[in-house]
Amino acid sequence: MDAKVYSEIFSTLKMLGKKYIDKIPKEIIEIIMNKMDKNYRPIII
Repeated sequence: MDAKVYSEIFSTLKMLGKKYIDKIPKEIIEIIMNKMDKNYRPIII
C-alpha cells in the first residue's frame, strides 16, 4: 500500500477518537504509524 493510504487511515482513526483507536491492537497502530507518510496531510471532508 502507498504510504499516503496509511496516513489517511490514521487520520480517520483520529477523527473517530480514542475509544475506537483503543480497540485496535497496538501492533497494528504501530504498523500504520511506521508506514504512513509523515509529510502528507490528508484532506478529509
